[in-house]
Amino acid sequence: MIEVIDSAEMQSAIKRAVGAFGKENEDITYINISGSGSVLQEAYDTISKYSDRKFVLYGLHRALEMYLNPVFMKIMADYPDRVRYISIPFRIQDLLNPFSTPKHENRALKLFSDAEYRQDMAGVLLHELRKRTEEVMKKVKEIYGFEGEVEEIEKKLMELKGYEKELNEHLPGVFCDVYGTLLIGEGEEARINRNVHEMLREYSRDRPVNIWTGGILDDAVRDLIKSGFDEDIPILSKDFFRGCTAEIVIDDEDRETIEDLYNIRAEKFIRV
Repeated sequence: MIEVIDSAEMQSAIKRAVGAFGKENEDITYINISGSGSVLQEAYDTISKYSDRKFVLYGLHRALEMYLNPVFMKIMADYPDRVRYISIPFRIQDLLNPFSTPKHENRALKLFSDAEYRQDMAGVLLHELRKRTEEVMKKVKEIYGFEGEVEEIEKKLMELKGYEKELNEHLPGVFCDVYGTLLIGEGEEARINRNVHEMLREYSRDRPVNIWTGGILDDAVRDLIKSGFDEDIPILSKDFFRGCTAEIVIDDEDRETIEDLYNIRAEKFIRV
């Protein structure tokens, strides 16, 4: 049965649209994630609790922007088979067939989202520790598995705000650079490299696809969206994956430069 977590008006509108096409009996919950910072965490808790349901999250931001949020990243990394995101205003085909495009288990996104989530949550818990001590210490034990005196917890949370720089992991999937690769030209002349864009679409049929950059993630997202890029693809930091071996790397630099700069190796390297 369709469920909608939103205003009464939106509940009625979505149920009418879905019902008009005979899909009102599907086990899908639609959740509006626009609003306060706690909305996404509440959505994550709900998705984790109801393992037999599929969920469609929706909001005002494009999918690429949403991957800058650690909680959203973690949702998409943990539940690729049961969660999708669509932007407002809806396209009717996205609302009716949100699971028509497959999502693949994404090892790189899982590693990055776990680290970012732990960092982000450590900051939140540090802020709240002295105000809601008992509740926060219980949460610390659930998430990180340790306990102790308040001063000990504070010290460990401070340490958790950093992450390991050398992962030495194998990363299945495709990893595409932003500047000079997916995004070519400068300033007002910047545009999406259509050949690379099509390559990513083809690869996404049977494996996870990621965008990554050695620069600032927010800037890369801004420039990609400005150039008309609108794909549900995670954006990651190259620096986080130092020491890793990626299955397929697409970049405008050569293989040796990427290895020297980031200590990242590639099983298959495509230079554009």
